[in-house]
Amino acid sequence: MLKIGRALNVKKINYDNNIYNIAYIIIVFKAFYAYSDLIEPIRMQLVLNACSLMFALIMAYKMLFLQKYSEKKAIIFLLIGLLTLYTDRKTYMFMMLPNFFLIAATQEVDIKKTIRRMYRISTAIIGLHVIAYPVIYFFNRSSLHFAKRGVSENDKVRHQFLLSHPNIFSMLLLWTILGYIYVNYKKLDRKKIVGLWFIYVFFYMFTYSNSGLIILSAITMLLLLKKTLGNMVDGIVLFLARYLYSILGVFFIGMMVGFPKTQGISRVIWLAIDKFFTGRLKYGAYAYHVSGFTLFGKHIYFGPKELWEGFWVEGFACDNAYMWIAVSYGLFYFVLIAYLFWKYSKRAEFEEQIIFIAYALYTSMELYVTYMYFCFAVILVGKYLWEDYGKNRIVYRRKKANTMG
Repeated sequence: MLKIGRALNVKKINYDNNIYNIAYIIIVFKAFYAYSDLIEPIRMQLVLNACSLMFALIMAYKMLFLQKYSEKKAIIFLLIGLLTLYTDRKTYMFMMLPNFFLIAATQEVDIKKTIRRMYRISTAIIGLHVIAYPVIYFFNRSSLHFAKRGVSENDKVRHQFLLSHPNIFSMLLLWTILGYIYVNYKKLDRKKIVGLWFIYVFFYMFTYSNSGLIILSAITMLLLLKKTLGNMVDGIVLFLARYLYSILGVFFIGMMVGFPKTQGISRVIWLAIDKFFTGRLKYGAYAYHVSGFTLFGKHIYFGPKELWEGFWVEGFACDNAYMWIAVSYGLFYFVLIAYLFWKYSKRAEFEEQIIFIAYALYTSMELYVTYMYFCFAVILVGKYLWEDYGKNRIVYRRKKANTMG
């Protein structure tokens, strides 16, 4: 009888994990289906819509029928879920609701195993594109898409390895490497850490995507310091994990609002910082000029080419996610993520804190952080959401099962 009870508990844990992982795989498949130039000739919107629907239904099933809540937590999750749905309707994006599901549906889920599965899938798909790319490059180059950094003939050609854009490829590669670091942290030595960095550097010579190189270099430095100095770096890492997202968010939102008021030396400094971020801040400031802040989300409309603050602006790509969240998705989400990092970083393991830091830095450079199924830092908070109710049922049930055995 005791063995039967133990088997049932383990079966329940495995079932919940599998349901979550199926939904996760579907949303990852959808993303690669949308990104891949290999799929482009046969890509259908129907498939993308079907993936979105299946993901939402599976996650809704898990949250409604497989999870248990206190009254307080049920009300909070219901309100946040409705807010994310409202935001997606206002912005015409299917973005915040999937992110909500990925974080809130983590009860009974072993997140480390999920991330292990995801980085392996990503590695396989990225590997397929990397292998196919030189073949197509030499035999059918005219079918490939390239990007260029700059406008002159001598500017660098950026390769995207059949994945929509060089920055898309670099984002996928960066967060696949970070997934490997997170899952295998305890097995990492200095050679492996440096080796992962060199893998990224090799592809950087083709993509010239600075954001990922900067983030991975910073994380590599922290990991090497940890291996060298041991616990002496823990305090610094904890501080950064808790506060870096908030500090950078306030800084960049302040720069966005203050740009039209700068003059003289302050404008020179502002533009120098903007140049380091390859013009991202200027576009964010323009978006604020056009639209202002939003609390829960709105669609932004841009007019024709305009001379603004001495610069011609026509269309834009506001890659600083702190700024874009403030003017498009809503300040609520900035405050919520900042709160989650602040509250749960103290409970997080060192490798999780490292991922929080990477996410905070990457948010200042790429809007891709809103694709949380790849940029998974906020999902890691999920396992701590359930410690306040049920004492993290994965651990609780396993302990109970072991006791019964």
